[in-house]
Amino acid sequence: KAATLIVSHIKNDLAGKDVILLGDFNDNPDDRSLNILESGDANARGGIDTEPDAFLYNTAEALVAKDFCTHGYHYLYRDINTPEFPLPVPGSRAENNKWRGKYYDYFNDVQIKAILIDQILVSLPLQARVSERGIYHDSLAVQGESSKITFVEDELVYTRRGDWASDHVPMWIRLQFE
Repeated sequence: KAATLIVSHIKNDLAGKDVILLGDFNDNPDDRSLNILESGDANARGGIDTEPDAFLYNTAEALVAKDFCTHGYHYLYRDINTPEFPLPVPGSRAENNKWRGKYYDYFNDVQIKAILIDQILVSLPLQARVSERGIYHDSLAVQGESSKITFVEDELVYTRRGDWASDHVPMWIRLQFE
């Protein structure tokens, strides 16, 4: 529903303007919500795209095709002692697509929990201007301890305040203008 509302807003209020849409979508580039944004079709289905993007160009497609992720590296590399961590998580895309349309228990059934869920989409006129894209993979981004929280009378209370930056690492693009 949210993807359909975003498409409607862009079509109705931003028609003819260059648009950059980015964020933590909690969905992989192959999931239905992103396919709706890429096609502009509220009836788009989940799955690997077979058609070129027709509404917004998803710059993350090329990264997920290489099994790059934006979420889950902390669990894989929290004890890493090299300047950078490796980006590919072999099988991460296939694991995400394996569970589409099926009932499953995330914690017990999903074997590869790393996933690319942060996206940067651009309007089609900007597609040719995307000169580079990547995932930030400096080891500092995955090191540290996570915070622990609890709720006391509807108030969030930290039981341990960690020093870990985020459970996501940033995705970036470079746009080339003359």
